[in-house]
Amino acid sequence: SLASTAITCFTRGLDLRKETEDVLCPANCPLWQFYVFGDGVYASLSSVCGAAIHRGVITNEGGAVRVQALPGQENYPAVNANGIQSQVLTRWASSFSVTRIKNTALEAVGRTVSTARPSTGKRPKKPLDKKAGNKDCKADIAFLIDGSYNIGQRRFNLQKNFVGKVAVMLGVGTEGPHVGVVQASEHPKIEFYLKNFTAAKEVLFAIKELGFRGGNSNTGKALKHTAQKFFSLENGARKGIPKIIVVFLDGWPSDDLEEAGIVAREFGVNVFIVSVAKPTTEELGMVQDIGFVDK
Repeated sequence: SLASTAITCFTRGLDLRKETEDVLCPANCPLWQFYVFGDGVYASLSSVCGAAIHRGVITNEGGAVRVQALPGQENYPAVNANGIQSQVLTRWASSFSVTRIKNTALEAVGRTVSTARPSTGKRPKKPLDKKAGNKDCKADIAFLIDGSYNIGQRRFNLQKNFVGKVAVMLGVGTEGPHVGVVQASEHPKIEFYLKNFTAAKEVLFAIKELGFRGGNSNTGKALKHTAQKFFSLENGARKGIPKIIVVFLDGWPSDDLEEAGIVAREFGVNVFIVSVAKPTTEELGMVQDIGFVDK
């Protein structure tokens, strides 16, 4: 018989490396914990087994699934099917589809892992604990979201949704990336620290509860506060792990962002700026290497 690779309930499409991959989903996955985006064609940050159950390829008794890599697309729809509610996603860089494998004699060989690996001939090991997260993406990350009147309630909620999806994509977990959120407005507010939540589901719930504060967009003040106060050992920062602040901006802030960036560098923090508005000429001038992310 042919061989498929055993995966966990939470292996995502983007964890697989082949164009076409035969995998074996375990039984009794917790349906409420699945993250699935789309219907038929799924965004690659979706759970493979979740997508297979959603599509009706397998039941929650597990089984063999063929995963086909596809290009990214726009407007992944939200559809409730087979006990799983998929979610809307505006755009994603890659996708996949799932189909039933007619040859039911498939057997799992190799290690049971969160990312598919070639067969090794060794006895299957226990699935990795999802709580461990993505060990290949260890980082301590503060998301500095804009809660000012400039951005408004609607775009504030868009930021929240984006941060939640990024947390899922990164694979937040005890041994993977840790995240926290700071809200910039008149006065900065640390909404939760790195140590407060170490599972993507917990982070999503915490983000959902964030309230819009309003006031001026004193992003520089908030960035400086985050660099100085957020990454302490008492608040969950880990020794030897990269410290990152992702700053969301709506146009030019009310205060001095450049000075705050210097302070952040002095504290050993990497700063990334995400504009939720069209960048100004002044902002573009501050970008030293436009191709940095591609590297």
